Amino acid sequence: MREVSKGSPKGEFYGAQLSLYCGQSADCVNEGIDIPHYTPPTVSLRPAPDPSKVSRIALRHGFSSPLAPSILAVRGFEPESEALERFLNPTLATLPDPFRMLGFRGALEEFLRYAQSKRPIFLMGDYDCDGITSVLQVHHFSLSLGIKTVPIFPVRSVHGFGMHKEIIAQALAKHGPGLIITFDYGIKNNREIEYAKSLGFKVVVFDHHYVGESRCNADYVVCPGQSGCGFEDNILCSSGLAYLFVSALRERLNAGHKVDMGRYLELSALGTIADMVPLLGTNRAIVKGGLEHMSSTSWPVFSEILRIQRGAPVWASDVAFGLQPHINAVGRLGDVNQVAMGLLTSDMLTALEVSEKLDTFNLERQSLERSCANDVLRDLGRASALPDVIVRSGTGFHPGVVGIVCSRLVELYRRPALLFAEKDGVLTGSGRSIPGFNLIEALCGCSDLFLKFGGHPAAVGATLVKDNLPQLQKALSAAFCMERSLGKVALPAIEVDLSLSLQDITPEGVLELYRLDPFGVGNPPPVVRISGLCVERKDRFGTFRDHTSFVLTDGSSRINGVQWHWERGGVRVGDRVTAVGTPVVSRFSGQVELDIEVLTVE
Repeated sequence: MREVSKGSPKGEFYGAQLSLYCGQSADCVNEGIDIPHYTPPTVSLRPAPDPSKVSRIALRHGFSSPLAPSILAVRGFEPESEALERFLNPTLATLPDPFRMLGFRGALEEFLRYAQSKRPIFLMGDYDCDGITSVLQVHHFSLSLGIKTVPIFPVRSVHGFGMHKEIIAQALAKHGPGLIITFDYGIKNNREIEYAKSLGFKVVVFDHHYVGESRCNADYVVCPGQSGCGFEDNILCSSGLAYLFVSALRERLNAGHKVDMGRYLELSALGTIADMVPLLGTNRAIVKGGLEHMSSTSWPVFSEILRIQRGAPVWASDVAFGLQPHINAVGRLGDVNQVAMGLLTSDMLTALEVSEKLDTFNLERQSLERSCANDVLRDLGRASALPDVIVRSGTGFHPGVVGIVCSRLVELYRRPALLFAEKDGVLTGSGRSIPGFNLIEALCGCSDLFLKFGGHPAAVGATLVKDNLPQLQKALSAAFCMERSLGKVALPAIEVDLSLSLQDITPEGVLELYRLDPFGVGNPPPVVRISGLCVERKDRFGTFRDHTSFVLTDGSSRINGVQWHWERGGVRVGDRVTAVGTPVVSRFSGQVELDIEVLTVE
């Protein structure tokens, strides 16, 4: 469900659509600010499904409404196929053998050697959900078996992304040399790794970011994207790798009777959803299993934030727009080290205190995003035309929120965006891309402009001097135009699965759509087109009154429509419209009702 802050008129959460590619939960606002250079997205309608296939899917898999079977049919699933069976019923029993992964066996053996000799083991993770949940899985598992590990996270405002010599030196001074295991970074930290080795540390890297031609000089590297690996088509994030690592340790140590793997499945599902990796194959099995466990979660902090009745289903959108932004907000604005262990508490009072801290960070994050987004919109409004790649910087931008604002800009304008916070002539920022434009490769093509950079095709982080920003704008625009001229990239269209009437949207049918969950990258939420509607009412809601709600009617039935963030389309009460969006179930104060999350209005 989409995040709405505590105390807002609609409650803490509301039904939500996961972005198709790179969107993350963000509550930006533009109330009172026009959206410059906005053009409605192109809408593409899939061919109508074969009625015979729809009926056979419904019969074989127990659907009572044709809605979900129709979605499956138009997306190419055959009624009797194993692919459809695996999609609807993913199982952890089919998880791949992690020992096929390059470096995995050596990493596990190194961990066990240090554990058995009781030498220090440092778990160093990134400050986002993927890094945090990776470290917490291995740390909690180790504690349950009496193995001491030391979790350490960088502070974004002090250290930035990746390994840092200061953190390594502090670990040495406090604990002596030992084994460093990094999660969600390290693949590009050869200088820091060499420094650690010179002090007597061994280094293992668990990462999933872009490797390129360079070779990481850690003792063992577990990264599916490295040359000679290609494990699971390189779709796992670090949290998924950590789950496989803990599973292998459990089996190796014969610790099945001591360890509840469901707890770690929840953490891995959170990290996987948050990191926007494809929710297919192994990732789908991990997330599906984790969400099932989360309905009766073992982590009280999760329960406090989600506020969903125990035993009720938890959907990917609940995590993406509830848990994830609260936890990520700490890494964006504060020090993860101060709250990370609190996420593992079993004490309800402590869990309440931790959740309140997270909510405070999240409210601040929303406010900073709002300011940054509005500044960017004003700046774009002063330009004569919208650039092919949006590149902007500002002294008032907070480096912890620019990535989310980039996601909102990509969602709004359907083109890549990079934003940088400026301080003392140095720019630190993030970028997000669209399908077909490999952003990390584009940055590699102008690598001489950066002090440092990293990431993957859809998202990057970078640091450069301010004077290089105009050259970066030119280089990225040229790369984008080249890719577009070659037919490799086009501005994304909204792909509509079905054209329906309002009468086709029933509670039973929409609830059955959640059997297709988790939705996200690789499995976008269903999108329908409903014509013949009239706007009966229109309101704003949310902490900053940045979201728009509608009551839509066809004359005999009604449905609530919701448009998140910037209002698009200029709809007025009394207008006749066609709504394009995702049917969802919203849960508020124990009540269940149907909404359509409006992507565009025709």
